[in-house]
Amino acid sequence: FLLFIFILFQSYFNSVDSKNNYELKKYPDFYTEGIKERNNGNVTRALNIWLEGKDVLEKQGETDPRIGIAFIELVTRYGYKEYYEKASNIYYWGFSKNDVVSKYRRDIIAEIKRLLPLMNKEESKVWKKSYKNGDSLLCSKIKGFWIEKDPTPATKANERLIEHWERIAYARNHFRFNNNSPYGTDDRGLIYVKYGEPDKKKSGVLGANQIEIWKWIDDQGIRQLIDQYSWNPRFEVWVYYNLNSDDPVIYTFGRRNGFGTFGIINGVEDFIPERAFRKTSLINIVSDNRNRLISDIERANQFSGNRINDTSQDFENQDLDRAAQDPVNRIALRNLQNTNVQGILPGAVLQLVYYSQLTNVDEFFERRYLELESIWNQATVIGRFPDHRALRSIRYNYQNIDRNDISKEFAPPDKSIYDEIIPPLKLLCKQTRFLDDRNNPKLAVVVSSYPGELTRGNLKIFFDEVINPEFNLKHTFIIRDKNWNEINRLVDYSTERKSNTSVFVIPHRNENENYMLIAEEFYAKQKEYKKWEFNNILSTNAIAVGKAFIGKNVPLSPDPSKLELSDLVLGINRFPGIDPSFFPFSVIPVDKISKNDTLQIYFEIYHLYYGKDNKTHFTVKFQIEKPQKRGIIKRLLGLSKKKIAVSSNYRFDSTKRNIKEKIAFDISNLTPGKYNFLVEVIDTISLQKKERKGSFEIID
Repeated sequence: FLLFIFILFQSYFNSVDSKNNYELKKYPDFYTEGIKERNNGNVTRALNIWLEGKDVLEKQGETDPRIGIAFIELVTRYGYKEYYEKASNIYYWGFSKNDVVSKYRRDIIAEIKRLLPLMNKEESKVWKKSYKNGDSLLCSKIKGFWIEKDPTPATKANERLIEHWERIAYARNHFRFNNNSPYGTDDRGLIYVKYGEPDKKKSGVLGANQIEIWKWIDDQGIRQLIDQYSWNPRFEVWVYYNLNSDDPVIYTFGRRNGFGTFGIINGVEDFIPERAFRKTSLINIVSDNRNRLISDIERANQFSGNRINDTSQDFENQDLDRAAQDPVNRIALRNLQNTNVQGILPGAVLQLVYYSQLTNVDEFFERRYLELESIWNQATVIGRFPDHRALRSIRYNYQNIDRNDISKEFAPPDKSIYDEIIPPLKLLCKQTRFLDDRNNPKLAVVVSSYPGELTRGNLKIFFDEVINPEFNLKHTFIIRDKNWNEINRLVDYSTERKSNTSVFVIPHRNENENYMLIAEEFYAKQKEYKKWEFNNILSTNAIAVGKAFIGKNVPLSPDPSKLELSDLVLGINRFPGIDPSFFPFSVIPVDKISKNDTLQIYFEIYHLYYGKDNKTHFTVKFQIEKPQKRGIIKRLLGLSKKKIAVSSNYRFDSTKRNIKEKIAFDISNLTPGKYNFLVEVIDTISLQKKERKGSFEIID
């Protein structure tokens, strides 16, 4: 019988291996075969080959990031929403192992370059340094990047990842003046992938409408000279109103000075060449006017007998009062005197023309146009042109503002539609490392969320006419390995206990695991409404989602020869009626505590040594510090930035090696603010020392 079972299992595994070998012979490179089908227009066939390849390679413990990228790129290009959940899954699989980094390095770096625009400057520097230095963990970092951005992390689909590739597909179809961006698009595609469709945009050709020039310049010769500085540049302006709370973020696209590659420029001023504001351009215009005025005066003086030399230098040295005595000559001479210090800057005229075309785009352009228009109006009232020095000063000011655009500096590196569709749910979590009764390292995570803070206005996004809604609350704790592959998932429906708090206690194996907490809020009568599918934007029926990542800490040592100390639990006493099995400690952790309450501190000491009297002996030092802001001098001198508010020492004796301590502190004499609480334990037998620190805030 045993022999029969052995033969049966052997036959099964041989058949599985044969099937996998057959598939590998059939498609020696699943990625390449899928690309061939895609290029031949067989989209569904290409997707099926990649799905098949994923299954075969996964059984052999292998991955191929090229397949994950190609699959999600293809389904988003054609909008195959029924494949979106699979697209998220196969993308994650493609980056689930780091041992393929060297094999597919070029494809992995190309994918990282598609991620860099979604990061701030500091993050981008770290990532660039990683791939330049040959970081072997690039795959897991890419996977972790998207897991952290997932708006519904408790579901299988990552809507933000799908949205990212949908934007890439759209950008590749619509922004194709060049392929300078990592998405194979011009710079408009780069901004579109980061932020999506702008709230307002305008495109066209600047300077095509000559009405604004005629409004200020009636001389045909001068208008022709101004035209020499304008190439009627093509422009496009995008405005985003919700990237930061203060000012709109404006992106201007075009060719700087009318030449070069179409892309992002600083602003309208970049369309106007610098030489249009140089003094030489002003002199050229003034010279023409001066020659014409001198000719007028010469003709007038032929009748008055006041002959004036026709050279400019000699003319300026003449006795002008003599020429001005003639009434016919007086007006022309006044104009000539004004012309000595006045003229027209071609660039200043182009400023008026260009900004006038954009006044209906945003107040930013309207304000600049009105400022320039006011300067020109004031000058023309007295029969003059604006002072060229003032105009150049305004030009430099505009350029400086555009180059150092604060609104762009404070804008987020990317924005998703899900930032507005899914209201955030307030989530607080506390973690405590400890050793259980069997000396095994454990991690206790307490999570609390606050559904009552969700506003009716936010609810109206999902439901109409909801009055006094009741909520169901779900907490999910996901454990992933260092490569961000899911190991375990714990779920708690806290509202079943009429509570907003959940407690998860897990084995604490190593510091490389990634922990994620998710709070989801559901309407109590959710069954009356259909689940939000991808066709309806979301893949979850949660009406609010909160998420948090727990910082990585080294597990406590189970070595009985080493003194160990649990993390501190700072808070308030456990409420009467709470099941002790639900909450592992006698203190409920809180961040803020009322001045009228008593601060409770709970901690556990492990592996104390016995003395000759068969007892353990140890001291505990408690210290409350209030962080202080340090000035420049104190920072340079390295002076302490902490003020000791309370300090005390105690000596203990016990018959046990492991001690559970709970201490109460009166904080009524402390001023409101943030504090640190330090505990230092010294085993007076082994002379080993351990310390831990926690923080809390006192409120009135």
